[in-house]
Parts: sequence; structure tokens; C-alpha cells
Amino acid sequence: MKSSLYVLMFCVMVVCSNCASADNAVKPVDSDPVCTSADNATLTLADNQTLVMYYSKMGTTRIVADEVSRRIPEADIVEIQSDVGIMKAVFWHQLFNRNAAIKPLDIDLSPYTRIILCSPIWLQKISSPARTVINTMPMQGKEMHLLITCGGKFIDGSQEKLKKHVSTRGIEYRSLGVVKTGGKSEEEIRKQTCIQLKSVFATQNTL
Repeated sequence: MKSSLYVLMFCVMVVCSNCASADNAVKPVDSDPVCTSADNATLTLADNQTLVMYYSKMGTTRIVADEVSRRIPEADIVEIQSDVGIMKAVFWHQLFNRNAAIKPLDIDLSPYTRIILCSPIWLQKISSPARTVINTMPMQGKEMHLLITCGGKFIDGSQEKLKKHVSTRGIEYRSLGVVKTGGKSEEEIRKQTCIQLKSVFATQNTL
């Protein structure tokens, strides 16, 4: 029994290590002067029916969500909170695609047509608290934009699985952006977030 547990722990450590280091040598982000942490440039959407939802275990994804809120000031923002421990998440939630218990969200989703969901990935899957939101909250028919934080690489196959999962819940998947956080400063993380937002909303004619 112990030997099996050790093997499982070793496999998880290898996967986590790959995620954290496999793609840290990413290309520098665009030098677009609009995307700096000091400027006040914002995106103006065609409506004010946007909700930013985020889960942040270590605080990194909170930076992303804060930047989204700063760039889209008309959007509302809500934090997904959970007491899930990282070991339980890895050995239970992520391996078996289980939801995590989250604190009740005191928000009415009916006024919103657009959800921007910000979350880290664990073992190449969206964090279990964010998965709980996708699986249990009434977001059918709403469009969803995903902003994923990752210390390394979020592989294409895992991205496709996440997109498909969102769609199977009756949510209108629109985009998925990855913000690389490994070895990055807060300003670099904010800059990547800004570039992702500009790219997504400019190509979808929602500016």
C-alpha cells in the first residue's frame, strides 16, 4: 500500500514539475505601450453585463483578475473562495475530476451575459473550485472567456478538454487565454493579462 502511494506521489511531483518548468522560457510579451501597469487605458465593451469571477490560491490569479477589472471598469467582480488544501486537491479533486466545496456566492447571475473566469491550473486541469462554478452555477447560455494562470505550459490537449467541458455545461465558450506566471513579476503578469484582453475582445468585435 505504501509503495503504491509513493509511486502516486512521485508521478504527481513529476507532472507538477513539468507544468512549472516546461515552458518558462517563453517569448517576451508584446511591447505594446498600451499594456503597462502604469497607464490608465481601458477597454469599453458594448454593455455593462460582464462579470469577472476568479479563484486564487496563492494570490497570483488575483493579480490577473484585478487587472481585468481595472481594464474593464464597468465589469463586476467576485472572488471564488474555498478552504481546499493543495494536497487534497491534487490527490482527490484533480485525479478524479471532483468539485471542491466553495463558500456560497451571494450574487445573482441573471443580469450578466458575459463571464470572465480566471483560475490557475492544477495537474493540467482547471482548479477544482473553479470547476465547481462551471459545474454547478446557472450559467447556461452565457458566454465565457477563460483566463488561465500557469507556471509552465498548459498543453493544447488539456486546453481542448477544458473548452469542451465548458460547452457541455451549456455555456457558450468564447476564448481561452493563458497567462504565464513562472518567474514573472507582477508588472509582467499584468501586461500579459492586458494583451490577452485586447486580443480577445478586438477580434470578437466587442470593443
